[in-house]
Amino acid sequence: TPVVVSSLEELQAAIAAAEDGDTIALGDRINITENCIVGDNEKRISVVPLDETIKEYFSIWGASANDIVFQNLTIDGENLPCICAIDVHTDGKDGESANLTLQNVTVKNVASTWIPVSIMAISAEIKNCHFTNNIGHLSGGLRIGATAYVKITDSTFYCNKSNGFGGAINCQGELEISNCTIKGNEAAYEETMSYTGGGIHVTGTANITSCTITENVATLGGGVAVDGDTNIID
Repeated sequence: TPVVVSSLEELQAAIAAAEDGDTIALGDRINITENCIVGDNEKRISVVPLDETIKEYFSIWGASANDIVFQNLTIDGENLPCICAIDVHTDGKDGESANLTLQNVTVKNVASTWIPVSIMAISAEIKNCHFTNNIGHLSGGLRIGATAYVKITDSTFYCNKSNGFGGAINCQGELEISNCTIKGNEAAYEETMSYTGGGIHVTGTANITSCTITENVATLGGGVAVDGDTNIID
């Protein structure tokens, strides 16, 4: 039976006590308002919602949350209806940009009525991560807000579905993505309206380098739909 946690302190204590491969259940939304590391670099932990009453998993906000790290985690929504898995909206401190790192993180089976992962007002780096079988409204996997910069490397976006724009990624801010695979994603999922960007939808700016973009579907722009400054290389 998974340990049930309802706060950041309880989650970090449960991770410290867990063994590699253990599962921890969220009994409430985890609010992160300060610098922290979630996860252990020596073991991989799975995090699941306790039940369908848990609508948000992680919320990061406030001026003191300037350096947040998620590592070696699998966040599995188990296809239970929710709002989001990770929502990041922090203003930084003293005018400095806040930083978020996702390293060796898998986000899967998140059945969101909004966005599985939303990154706003922050600089983020996503390394060796996997977004798989998620569903959302404004994006099937990841939304990059207009005031955010996100660098993604060595990651996969597979079989995510949006009932709006951006089957895998909806970029309204700035995106640098390289050595990634974006496959089998879909915009306009179960919709009759016209939506674009089966793989990536760009209204901000993007540099896409050495990526494989294949088997994605949308009303227009099955692979990439661009309404912003975008370079696609190799």
